Amino acid sequence: MTIPFLASHEESAQALYVQRSFLQQQPLVDASMLAGLEQRLFIHLHVLAHRPQTSANPTDEGETFVCLASQLLSSDRQRRLAGYEQAVTCLAEGGAVQQGAFQALALVSIPAEGQQLLELYRETPHLRALLFQLWQEQPYAVPAALTSAAELRGLDSHLQVAALHYASRQAGSGLDLFAPYLQGWQGGSRPPNTSGLILAAALWGTVLHGDKATKHLWRCIETESEAEAFYQLLRLGAMAAEPKLVEVIHHYGAKHPELAAELLALHGTREAIDALLSLTPQLQDPALSAQIWRWVSGTDLQVSPHLQLVTEQTGADRQNGPTGWWNKHRDQLAVGQRLLMGRPLDIPWVRQLCLNWAGRFSHHLLDLLAYLQGAPVGISANALQVKRQYHLAQEAQQRVRQEVR
Repeated sequence: MTIPFLASHEESAQALYVQRSFLQQQPLVDASMLAGLEQRLFIHLHVLAHRPQTSANPTDEGETFVCLASQLLSSDRQRRLAGYEQAVTCLAEGGAVQQGAFQALALVSIPAEGQQLLELYRETPHLRALLFQLWQEQPYAVPAALTSAAELRGLDSHLQVAALHYASRQAGSGLDLFAPYLQGWQGGSRPPNTSGLILAAALWGTVLHGDKATKHLWRCIETESEAEAFYQLLRLGAMAAEPKLVEVIHHYGAKHPELAAELLALHGTREAIDALLSLTPQLQDPALSAQIWRWVSGTDLQVSPHLQLVTEQTGADRQNGPTGWWNKHRDQLAVGQRLLMGRPLDIPWVRQLCLNWAGRFSHHLLDLLAYLQGAPVGISANALQVKRQYHLAQEAQQRVRQEVR
């Protein structure tokens, strides 16, 4: 079959993929705009799915994604399976082609006939953590034995963390899956020789599967020295709006102001927003600062450059910036309430924002929805927008039916 302008379709698909990857890393992106971009990307991929052959050896991420995704979308079963096998090979190869293959498998449904990923898991230990991340994106139900503590304890900590994150987002997981990681506490002391990332992942799993009591969280925070684990523990506390955590996050902002600002915004209480206001002059990226305050206020605020202290702002800056906005709205937020995009935080509002916004902060939104519901949402923040919209709409209807009963 001859496809007119084949090279143009391929170039356009690669350019749209790169643009989508860029937007996914931005704090807040209009979901409808990203959905339109994804639609154009898949139009090109569906056209390319009809070409008789594809590049045998793609070399970069975008080329690999387009090569594999177009094969996986083919109506020809043999071609789909060939693309699947090539994707498995690229996963094992590493580098840019691995990332392209990962995204192709994450965004396009895997053929039911394929068992290569499970075989790859058994045969290639260094890829196991990556495969759990992929199964979380699809989503794909792996054999229960692969996530059991008996299977995982003593293995690579990155694998344990990936498996726990995967399990925490599966509706069928029980508390008994995470409890073994939290055993061994003595006198408030955390289990010896246990990675903070593992403890954070296990605590998150318990929160999503019926136990919101984060009784071990403070001890983990007090004794954690690894930077990424400390951030994940603070994020869990911010998700739960732990009151005493505001001071800790504010102190954390001395070395990590941008991360601390995100966490304070996620916390969303009056005390957290007060701390965010005092931290704002230290933020070096005005665009990020503006997006963080959009998360809080739901509107565009004039954020001064980071070198200009709040006390040096002009009257217009104060009036149109975070200081003026918060002075007008602070007393409207009751003690204990949380603010999100200009409104008190509740489940329907968070679910609506999950439909409205994409980008990096949408990970916070989906996790916040899961936390408030006390159950996994069941969709990844990296999923195509059309799939996210459908899934969240179906989930909302299901919860309404459950409440009526």
